[in-house]
Amino acid sequence: MHSHYDGLITRLRRIESVMVAFSGGVDSTLLLRAVRDAGIRSVAVTACSPLMSEAEMRHAEERADEMGIAFMMLQVNEFAADGFAENREERCYLCKAYRYDRLCNLAREKNYAAIVDGTNLDDMQDYRPGLRAVRERGVLTPLADAGLTKSDIRELSRALELSTWDKPSSPCLATRIPYGSPITIEKLRMIENAEMYLSAKGFREFRVRTFDDSARIEVLPEQMPMLFENDNRACILAELHRLGYRSVTIDLGGFRSGKLNPARQGRCEK
Repeated sequence: MHSHYDGLITRLRRIESVMVAFSGGVDSTLLLRAVRDAGIRSVAVTACSPLMSEAEMRHAEERADEMGIAFMMLQVNEFAADGFAENREERCYLCKAYRYDRLCNLAREKNYAAIVDGTNLDDMQDYRPGLRAVRERGVLTPLADAGLTKSDIRELSRALELSTWDKPSSPCLATRIPYGSPITIEKLRMIENAEMYLSAKGFREFRVRTFDDSARIEVLPEQMPMLFENDNRACILAELHRLGYRSVTIDLGGFRSGKLNPARQGRCEK
């Protein structure tokens, strides 16, 4: 396993300088650690976006600070991308294209030789619309190129004592809204606050799928009994009603990443 990491470091040392597209998740955190260990000039850039929760953006900055890597927050607004808010099936592509166009401009301005992101080998073997934008803009994918799968990345992260080794995936908030239903700032903030409340209640991996003013809660099957412990059901219902949801249901199938994606497309979110 360490040979994979050594190979990753070798690949990175071939690049003069890198701008890391940094979300603070398990993949990009391992990549940032490798960039640091490679000793090349680098900066971590996190998108300050209405699609990301404040908690996730704060987490990313904390991880970069822990590693002593220069950090920048890039203000973005995906609603400026034509067609994004309409939430058609190319949503992920439109979002990535907009973000990476902004990153490419920033990299040129700051004189960084390349942009790298945390795409892993599993991503390359799945259908992810955003990958087309990555390839079109020449963004490098060192983790995938080094042959690292998601499982490998978690194993390496644990060996390197990175706090993100078991961090649940946290894709953008728009993935909670089904294709065809317009994306609005109001919906995104409802989702963010509803999921923040579930997190405070002790749920580990979950989604609040949002269908206009209706919420469908997905939690891990093993945590489903928690929904009915003590006064959780009543409190969750009251809080989501306060946030603006008129109807709240529970998905008995439990949490599954990418559940709103069309079956023919495969997964879009991480």
